[in-house]
Amino acid sequence: MTAPDGVRAAVAGLAEVEEATHFGLPSFKVDGKGFLGVERGGATAIAAVAHADAERLASTDPSFEVVWRKHGNRQIYVGLRVPVEALTPELAKAAWRNKAPKRLLTSDG
Repeated sequence: MTAPDGVRAAVAGLAEVEEATHFGLPSFKVDGKGFLGVERGGATAIAAVAHADAERLASTDPSFEVVWRKHGNRQIYVGLRVPVEALTPELAKAAWRNKAPKRLLTSDG
């Protein structure tokens, strides 16, 4: 299974997921908001989980990294970088829930 296929499998079954590309690599959106994307030549993915969840998860696994981007004079939180092989459906769902509109959260993906 290729890295993009593994990511697609992780988001399977989540409501209203749209696949797009970001810098030529697969990314996934819900309600127009990105929640998961493949990066670094397919080796890693960034999941837009809640910041507190990212910090907790990164503290338990040295291969996980909290990602920040510079935006003007400030840093903005982006998500949690994980090796693609470590991406689980539970982590994908947490990222989806963090970006999904309230109307979808009652259906729980």
